[in-house]
Amino acid sequence: MPEKPTNNRSGSAGAERKLLRLAEAVINGEATEAEVAELDALLAEDASARTLYLDLIDVHAGLKRKYLSPAMDAEEESYEPVVEESTRWPAKHVLRSAWGPALLALAASLLVAVWLSQPEAPSNEPLVASTPGHEASVNGVAVLSRAVDVVWSKQAERHREGSPLPAGLLAIDSGLIQVDFYCGAVAVLEGPAQIELRSPDRAALVAGKLRTRVPTRARGFTVTTSSGDVVDLGTEFAIEAPRDGRPGELHVIDGEVRFHPNAYGETKVVSLRQGEALWLGGESADNPPGDAGMRFVGPTEVETLARAEYDQRVARWAAHRERLLGDPHLIALYSYSPEPEWSRLFRNIAPGAGGDTHGSVVGAEWVAGRWPGTRALRFGNPSHRVSVSVPGVFESLSLSIWLAVDRFHPTNRVALLHPELEQDRALFWTLDRVPNGAVLHFAETVAPNGNAYRNHYSSGGQGMFNNDVGRWVHLVVTYDRDRRLVSHYRDGRLVGSRPIEQARQLSIGAADLGNWPYKDWAKGTQFEMRNLVGRIDEFAALGRALSAADVAEMYEAGAP
Repeated sequence: MPEKPTNNRSGSAGAERKLLRLAEAVINGEATEAEVAELDALLAEDASARTLYLDLIDVHAGLKRKYLSPAMDAEEESYEPVVEESTRWPAKHVLRSAWGPALLALAASLLVAVWLSQPEAPSNEPLVASTPGHEASVNGVAVLSRAVDVVWSKQAERHREGSPLPAGLLAIDSGLIQVDFYCGAVAVLEGPAQIELRSPDRAALVAGKLRTRVPTRARGFTVTTSSGDVVDLGTEFAIEAPRDGRPGELHVIDGEVRFHPNAYGETKVVSLRQGEALWLGGESADNPPGDAGMRFVGPTEVETLARAEYDQRVARWAAHRERLLGDPHLIALYSYSPEPEWSRLFRNIAPGAGGDTHGSVVGAEWVAGRWPGTRALRFGNPSHRVSVSVPGVFESLSLSIWLAVDRFHPTNRVALLHPELEQDRALFWTLDRVPNGAVLHFAETVAPNGNAYRNHYSSGGQGMFNNDVGRWVHLVVTYDRDRRLVSHYRDGRLVGSRPIEQARQLSIGAADLGNWPYKDWAKGTQFEMRNLVGRIDEFAALGRALSAADVAEMYEAGAP
């Protein structure tokens, strides 16, 4: 083995990870021509890289010989790696075994654990949750940047913080939302209120209170009311459009705006400057409305309120986590734990859980999680997964997962939890791909004497959508023996249920999160799987069926 580095390894670690990534791509048969050429050059120039590469191949081959069954060994004898000294390394070291991806990842994980076992210098990089892929939308006009104590109206679509907003109606019964228009204008809407988003620089206030800050570059931003158009000249202004028929109000907090009335026979444009106000219909201009004072909430106040609400959500999540840990039916709770990342553990923090139940991280990397100071595991290719072992046989069972899908494959299923082979009982939890998202699916199998008997339970209704990419989503499936019902939930809401026709005991046993290394075993069948491309930061299993109220509480407490 190469000698361990004795000084700061930040530079060499990057080169080593690069080598492992390129080797993994080549052996999996996923490398581009550019990646093959890059690995060629790296191995030709660096003797230590060649040594690490040879060690990787040796460990991979040893694991294959040790863990594959005799039948599989005999079937794949012709695919043993050929190791030769040559500058054309990738061409001479390609493993064509279908088992290459899984074993290569384990080999790489073992090598990295030894090679990079020196403690890493602490990082000052903030743990900010990453949500790639959904911030921008070609069909959107703005982004919902803040939502504080919001109750969405039934007649309008609900939206999450950070999500793009298409043209259309926003309606809230209470609370505050902050909308960042693509032109640069920032608007705060206070409920009850309705606003119609029309374009990146135009909106129509139907009812409620609106305070808008418009930078110079967004001059011309326009808010339409029932009385006319308010055109900004680089300023901050507020509008109230009451629901009860009272006249509306326009206040200029800073800068200048122009009001274009639409009343019959009224053509005069009114210019208003800082501190001035105007009735929007029904009142005399000689008696303008009083000072806006603190009646309109602006972006500064929203930020303060949002931070306070966020702190409350973190505290609520922590309290619920403690209650979950106190549940006597809790079997496993896999979550981030502050230990060296090279340990490659996804720790089972359930009370009394044995060390042999901790998950082994294969290939996946730690990234920012849902909450400050937490981490999630990112799964990037078919080799990445977490191997877990959960003992026990259960009459009823609930599985819960927080995940963010970073990319959907066009057609293939996504494996969430799948079993190791050669078990008498096994569970399968899957996202079944449909054109605009995925259906939730659960299956359990009993295989006495090698003859498998499998029952399938689909959600029927769609549980994931294409625009969920990058978002944290909470999924739960419950197997309720007493009610003879399998139920699927997404974000605290029931997606669909299926009756249990033949109640059987369930067992998780040895399984994999995030990917199924045996997908080639089912190649060409309806059970062929594709790995999760995304992140998981918590997986829980309970030996009872959670109620709908339990699931809703779990989501509300855990939603970031």
